[in-house]
Amino acid sequence: MLSMCSGVRLPEGYTVEISLDGNKFEKIADLTCYPEEEEDETYHHWFAEFAEVEARYVRVNVELVSGVWVMIPEIFVWAK
Repeated sequence: MLSMCSGVRLPEGYTVEISLDGNKFEKIADLTCYPEEEEDETYHHWFAEFAEVEARYVRVNVELVSGVWVMIPEIFVWAK
């Protein structure tokens, strides 16, 4: 979510990593933001599509802008 009056900003980006054991993680995707242009007081959605993988753990890394905070209301992981 981007809310300038509340001090909530968008991150620089997100990356997604997976693991089978919870110790060794492999990066599988960089997330893409929609809408691409920043719109105030709007929920921005971040997506990634990638080839089928086997994983037990999913880690989402947030690349923050220094001195700001972000709000992540939900994270969805779909499996076939």
